[in-house]
Amino acid sequence: MYSAKVTAQQLEREAKKAGFAPTYHTVDEVAAFNDYIGSLVDKKTSKLLRPLSETDKRWIKNERLLSKWDFKYWLSRYHFIFDPMTNTYVRMNPNCAQDIMIDIFADCEEKKIPIRVQNLKARRLGVTTLMEAAAQHRTMFHPNTRAVVGSSTPDKSSDMIMMVEDSMKRHPWFMLPEVTGYNTGEMIRFGKIGSEINIKHGAMKTDIARGKTPTFAHLSECFEWANPDMDIDAALMVAMLPSPQTFIALESTAGVIGDWWNKLWNYNKAHWGNELSPERMMPVFLPWYVGRDIYPTPTELRSRPVPKGWTPSSLTQSHAQKAKEYVENSPILKPHFPNNWTMPREQMWYWEYTRNYYKESGELNTFLRELCSNDVECFSSRYSSVFDAEVIMNYSNSASQPAIVYALDGPEDEIRRELKPDFRDVDSNLKPRVIDKRYTLYPMKLTGYPSMFNPEGKILIYELPEKGNVYGIGADTSKGMGQDSSALECIRKATIDKVARQVAEFASPYISAADLPPWLHCMARIYSVPDQEGNVRQPKVVIETNNGGDATQLAMRKLGWSNFHNWVRLDKKVLREDKANFIGFTMVEWARDLVVNGLIKTLKDSLIDIDSPWLLQEMAHLEKNEEKLRIEAALNAHDDRFMALGMILLSLHAMNWDSIKSVYGKSKVQRVDEEEERIDKTYPTQGTMPVKIEAIPDFPQQYAYQPEGSWQGTAPSFERLW
Repeated sequence: MYSAKVTAQQLEREAKKAGFAPTYHTVDEVAAFNDYIGSLVDKKTSKLLRPLSETDKRWIKNERLLSKWDFKYWLSRYHFIFDPMTNTYVRMNPNCAQDIMIDIFADCEEKKIPIRVQNLKARRLGVTTLMEAAAQHRTMFHPNTRAVVGSSTPDKSSDMIMMVEDSMKRHPWFMLPEVTGYNTGEMIRFGKIGSEINIKHGAMKTDIARGKTPTFAHLSECFEWANPDMDIDAALMVAMLPSPQTFIALESTAGVIGDWWNKLWNYNKAHWGNELSPERMMPVFLPWYVGRDIYPTPTELRSRPVPKGWTPSSLTQSHAQKAKEYVENSPILKPHFPNNWTMPREQMWYWEYTRNYYKESGELNTFLRELCSNDVECFSSRYSSVFDAEVIMNYSNSASQPAIVYALDGPEDEIRRELKPDFRDVDSNLKPRVIDKRYTLYPMKLTGYPSMFNPEGKILIYELPEKGNVYGIGADTSKGMGQDSSALECIRKATIDKVARQVAEFASPYISAADLPPWLHCMARIYSVPDQEGNVRQPKVVIETNNGGDATQLAMRKLGWSNFHNWVRLDKKVLREDKANFIGFTMVEWARDLVVNGLIKTLKDSLIDIDSPWLLQEMAHLEKNEEKLRIEAALNAHDDRFMALGMILLSLHAMNWDSIKSVYGKSKVQRVDEEEERIDKTYPTQGTMPVKIEAIPDFPQQYAYQPEGSWQGTAPSFERLW
């Protein structure tokens, strides 16, 4: 019903049973027949004024067959939605976001697998409207459908079911099954075909799957549910057995880092497409710029048109470039955008003036969450981050894609099978790189970067090594049990004309300190480059040794590495690394303070370029714990990449901290800041300010009108007439 291929097969089978091939009709033809058939019903008695002709019966049979097996045909001919732009009800014409979702349904249908989607979305894209239409379609046309729909509160759930009710009011009588049970805001039952819709909400005391086992579920604003782990995970997901007829759609805007919705999203992203550890649901991120008709609306453009001669700021251009890269890398979005798509000027203008408004209002956190370019940016911390939202945004919008991404293969006694590359994701256009005739680095595809891209266990190269540079690698080790990650951060040391730069990153929660040496060894090999005299210089390696990292360091020493961090207390009267008695980094409290505070100051002063969105995410979730009097990651968040970067930054520059300040070099963020200062002085102020982004319901009750008559049992039943 969603796939054109499957629909054609289903209609071919139906044609043999019906004795005729169904005929597609235009919207105008359908509207004309509906007016005609409606005129045959007595408004007082709801009875037919005369018997239906054979032509009428044939048309009705045709439309019911097409509507049952072709979801988009029914959607565009019979399903009405409220249009707040015109304050009227109109036939639904799927927008870009809705077409993307229908394509996902179609792909699952062709593969004969359940439709199970976790949708992380921007507001106002019409996803809720589409899902309610799908619930209505299933229950009206497909027998024994047991649908559950709902949102986080009773009022929001009522708004959702009103979409179904008001669509049914506008259906011609011959399309509707007989309603045998109805409770306002609770249930609609079509008893003769065994289908029903039940309305639930996130504040209910009973679990959501109690009673009949659902075959269709659509839940909205999931991050606001009171007990989602029990109501959704333990009840609904367990009750709905997987089959080709199963339909589960969970949707929500982003919540906060560490909540149930965020953890489910991270799990599905990490395991999507992994046959050894399958995901629970397909993660789908729909960014704001998918809504080309509403961001901005025509009215907004009339009230605040793009100024003549306006040039997008460098920050806006960076955001537009990231959007372009995401579309190019996304197999979900790319078919719905033109080739070589670039963000239209109107959308860049909308993003820039909306951002300016939120900046002036001191609410950039809200803007960052709603109008972000990828999912990594949109989840926020429960509390105030150590970094201002503007700092995070500037780094995020100036970040670049990796030049290349590697996955490591090697002997199974060193690299477990589940840690080896998935060869379906290997980029066959690029040559693998062999290290020491023992390890092979396979270039990986950047499909879906960063939103649908899983960075775990991959070496991300943001800048290729160059002769003469000084490199260093920080290693924050873990136990490899799926919690904290073992993380490697490689940086290029600052020079007189270049700021420091994050050049490579690796992280995995499933690689322990004992497992880490092959990845650290290969990264160190990549960044071992000749100095100005032509002698190969090892990168400096800083390993946290008090969390099992001494095993990593010992293995690296056996592999021939010698340029390690020399453990010297910085309060000694004479600071000489050659007098150190130990190597490695011991993360005692005073050393941790130096690492954290030094990196925070460096980042706030824009003295380093970073590109990893996952490092930026850790920055956004770094908080000041008032009870422990220390800076640490938020609840259920992590700081492994941050600490690895901080250790190598400190090790390379501690003996001469001023060396981190490049005399002539400027970071990407510094260039953005200069551009921002220019914009603040020249920013146009004519026109109205944008409306704050809020949760706008798809179906505002205050605009609804009630036509005469009702779908509740007042129209003739087509089943009785046929």
